[in-house]
Order: sequence, then C-alpha cells, then structure tokens
Amino acid sequence: MAAGALPFPRAMRRGAAVLAALGLLCGAQAQANDKQDALRQIARLDRTIAAIGHRLARANVARCADRAFLPGFSVHDLSQYSASFRDAAVAQFALDAGPRILAVVPGGAADRAGLREGDVLRALDGVRVNTSAGDDEGASKAGIEAIEEAVMAAFADGRAKLDIMRNGHVMTVDIVGEPGCATRFHLEPSATLNARADGTFVVVTTAISGVVRNEDELAAVLAHELAHNTLRHRAYLDRVGRRSANVRATEIAADRESIHLLDNAGYDPAGAVRFWEHFGPRRRTLFAGRDHPGWRTRVRFMRDEIARLPSGG
Repeated sequence: MAAGALPFPRAMRRGAAVLAALGLLCGAQAQANDKQDALRQIARLDRTIAAIGHRLARANVARCADRAFLPGFSVHDLSQYSASFRDAAVAQFALDAGPRILAVVPGGAADRAGLREGDVLRALDGVRVNTSAGDDEGASKAGIEAIEEAVMAAFADGRAKLDIMRNGHVMTVDIVGEPGCATRFHLEPSATLNARADGTFVVVTTAISGVVRNEDELAAVLAHELAHNTLRHRAYLDRVGRRSANVRATEIAADRESIHLLDNAGYDPAGAVRFWEHFGPRRRTLFAGRDHPGWRTRVRFMRDEIARLPSGG
C-alpha cells in the first residue's frame, strides 16, 4: 500500500459483505439491526470512495481543465433514504437532527480544520442549509444534491465557514479548500455493476465491492472514469456522435490517461493491469460492449503507457 493510503475496509476486501448489505436494502422485511448493519457497510464504502476520489482529484489538478476548491468532506441527509430505511437511518446516524457529515477525508482540508464525521451541518457562510424531512415514499436525490451545490458554492472563493452542532454544542469551523479537479465522486446503491462519468460526476455502484480486491484496483476504476472527465469526453461525444469508433477511442484514451492519474496520486498504476487481468476474462458488464475494447487490448495499452512513465512503471 502506498504511503498515506487509507486502510482498505474489510467489507470491501470481502466484497460479499457490501453486496449482502445491499440485499437488505431491497428487502422490506429486514429487521432493524440488519438494516442498520447494511447502512454501516455502505457508509464505509462511501467513505473509501470519497477518500480515493479526493486523492485522485487533488493530485491531478494540473491535468484538469475544470477545477474547484475541494472541501474534503461529504454530507448525507435523511431524504436520500427510502421510507422503509428512514427509521434505521435515524437510529444509526441520527439524521432527524439534520444533514450530517458522512465522510471527512483523512489529512484533507476539513480534517485539518477539525470537522468530524457525524457533525450536523447547520449553515454555510451564515446561510442556513435547507433539508428535506423525507416525506415521500422513495429516496430522493434532490435534497442532497441541493446541499452539495450549496457546499460547492460556499467554497467557490476557496474557503467557507460551517456552522455545525456536535454533541449538542454549536460551533463554527473555518475550512480553507484545496485546489483539485472539479469532479465529484458518488456511490450509488445498486446490485447492478456500473461505473460512469458525465463531466461533473463519477458514479460507481455498490456492486463494485464484489469485483475489486484492494485499494489500487478500486482507484483504477475511479481513475478511468475521472479520465473521461479530465479529457472532456462527454462534450466530445456530444459533438461528434456516439458511434462505436468514437466511444472506443475515448475508452482507450481514458485507459491511457488513468495510468498517469494513478501514478500522480501515488497509486500503483499496475493495479489497473492486475484488475483487468483478473476481471476481464469474466466478461461482466462493466466497461463491456461492442463499442468498448476487449480486456486484452486494454491491458496492452495500459502496459505501454506504464512504460512511458518517468519511472518506467
């Protein structure tokens, strides 16, 4: 493991634990303790992805045309949980008190400023944070997306004052953001294996826990998607069309670029090769299809790019 890397969660190392937890999310009759355990497992994976994404975004700011000040934390809100899981979310995270800090990136801006996981987010630069009580039956992205937009707006000038509540005490935390790629990294609960980038977000599903074996391999998946954003592939395909040859070209370019993103962030670029050599022959849905290169082609291009690194890989 590279110096400064976060410990890879046991649930992620096994993979099955997060997938089992996800199964509970789909079962309306799951017991309260099982539901809380499911939420804990997925929260751990969420924190891992937040930390890896931050590390990639921070280390590769020079390769990103779209940049932002990274706050180094993420938030969750009661409205993003389905009605059948809101009692468990309240019991596990006390989200009835308002949106709370879900993840604080180790060594990041928020961590250095003293923000802690579980703090209730009350205001940003003196502006009250609006939250939804989660009255509808289904989970809603609208509330958490509005909070995220408010966070990014507050950090647009490089710093923000957060009014928080911790253990019943109200306090202010002044955070100076760090420059990085503007991409935001999200975890989406789903048993369907998928990873995607849209120019602003990188999204992976919880099913990723069943196919990556360590932090370097998860970083390789995230770096591939981040590469699509750093290279502005969404805009390119909107302009030239999504013919198979065009999509294939962007996939190969993202594979090559991901090697540099991993190397800059201190991850082992060969982790991407190891991931594909293990994952590729199984022909699962991730990065698959006739408009995507085969895994052997991907490995060849990635090995070529590793050889071009100043260190020679």
